[in-house]
Amino acid sequence: MKKIKLFLVFVIVLVFLMNPISGSSTNVVKSNNTHDSLINSFSVYYDNSVKAYSRYPSSNQFLAYDNLLSSITLMQQYERTQISTLKDASLNSLEFVRKYLSNPYISEKRGVVSWYDDNLRDLSYPKSPRYAKDQLLFIYALSQAEKITDSPSLSRTYNELANKTWNYLNERFYDSTNGGWYSHLLLSDETEQIDPTKRTFDLSLMSYFFSFMDLSFIDVSDTQIDFQLKNTLDFLRNNLVNSETKAITSFSNKDGSLTSSNYFARENGMYGLANLLYYNNSNEHDVIYLNQAKNVWTFMNDEMWDFGFNGLFSGTDGNVPIIAGKGLEDQVQYALLSLFLWGIDETNPRYLDKYLETDAFIKEYLFEENSGRFYGSTDRFGKPSPFGQAISNIWGWNYFLNSPQIVSVTYNDQPTIGLDTEVTFQIFSPVLLEFDLEIEPLSNKIFKSYSEKITVNGLTKVVVNLPYVENPQASYNELYARLRLQNTTIASINWFVDILPNTRIPSGFIYLVGAGVVFLIFIIIRKPPEWLKSQVKSVQVRYNSYTNDLTEKIESDVDEEQ
Repeated sequence: MKKIKLFLVFVIVLVFLMNPISGSSTNVVKSNNTHDSLINSFSVYYDNSVKAYSRYPSSNQFLAYDNLLSSITLMQQYERTQISTLKDASLNSLEFVRKYLSNPYISEKRGVVSWYDDNLRDLSYPKSPRYAKDQLLFIYALSQAEKITDSPSLSRTYNELANKTWNYLNERFYDSTNGGWYSHLLLSDETEQIDPTKRTFDLSLMSYFFSFMDLSFIDVSDTQIDFQLKNTLDFLRNNLVNSETKAITSFSNKDGSLTSSNYFARENGMYGLANLLYYNNSNEHDVIYLNQAKNVWTFMNDEMWDFGFNGLFSGTDGNVPIIAGKGLEDQVQYALLSLFLWGIDETNPRYLDKYLETDAFIKEYLFEENSGRFYGSTDRFGKPSPFGQAISNIWGWNYFLNSPQIVSVTYNDQPTIGLDTEVTFQIFSPVLLEFDLEIEPLSNKIFKSYSEKITVNGLTKVVVNLPYVENPQASYNELYARLRLQNTTIASINWFVDILPNTRIPSGFIYLVGAGVVFLIFIIIRKPPEWLKSQVKSVQVRYNSYTNDLTEKIESDVDEEQ
């Protein structure tokens, strides 16, 4: 009996400790407001009548390139956050391309035309060329959309379209003799004519996106893709890369015998990224491709970087800048190339230096924080040009979402004052990097400051416990978290936590009372007190007397009736 009593006391105390009286309640989950800025900035170019992004705000011209790249960018962030508005916006862009730009009213009903004009309507198609990069981006977007669509019918449609477009891309654009893809086809009298030009940016962009594509979605072997990628990069290196400067020019004819003479930042940046990803993803890891990425980075740093005011000039003839402006796409390609190179080769600290400097230039001069929009370019001193084409905004956000970022922060739904509060961060980095994660409360009433070193590669979950200050005061508290790389803040997020005093009866107290009642009943059953025994006997006597009287009355009534 004594052991049972001791055990029950232990259970009561344990339940009480697990449900402390000092409990409190709060809200759940706070996500990064980046997603709101992203949607708001894209909405400036959105035309609800066709559910697509126009080339300029309120214009009637819609490009396949703009809408496919926006669809891919939005889908990418949806997969990380599961925010439905991102999914809806991405699928709308893709559906526009499928309905308006794929299989238009011309004799050759395959592939994607490059643009649609809502004023010209069907007359748009005979005037619209077809670009190889649009076909590839269409395939890539379809492969991503197939993973997130809720419609089995659309999923099958996406798969069929992707395979048809892939076959069309290979039949009409790929140059099996010289290597690489022709940049575009022209339409004349409903007949496709090959433009023999091969553009560095287009071919590099295609190679870049091939590195991320799920090839199982289309009917093609890894060997075939690797062969075409290698041939394309080899064609560019053997024909368009200058042997002295080690940089690449903008375009050539079909066999590479005629090339341009000037060098542009976005072409060199994208060419470097394509080579770097091919090196990283291929089984051979041939250093030829790694060296190409390093060579163009060195040229861009030595010949295009503005050591006076920072930022990258858009073009040069190898001696002086020929375009004094600093385009957003130029900075984006160079920043990503620098970051990716640092992720592969940490022996050259200048890679990281230039990433941080370029990232800072983009955020200070090319990004308008209030509207969430990106400028297309600045002058040498950082004065931005007026907002222009949608593609600048799309590339800006594509860069932001492929750079290190704090995607979201959540915390448990009932933190307790006096105990650590568990906070979960979703943090993204395109390459393996070590960061300092620092958390600062904007008041000192609840939490202490917190910091730790974390390693991030891809989308990474990081869980920390926020310590409370001594004698914390329940209040509405704002917290600030920043991600620091080499003592430089590259991403941050603010969120709020509302911790209020608990006005309910503490659950621990309720459990204590309940357990006490159970214990009391147990004791009474095992050893009832004398007064309870006498009460029970009295009730029993009265009950027996009542039942006897009732029985006699019933018997008497029965005798009378007989």
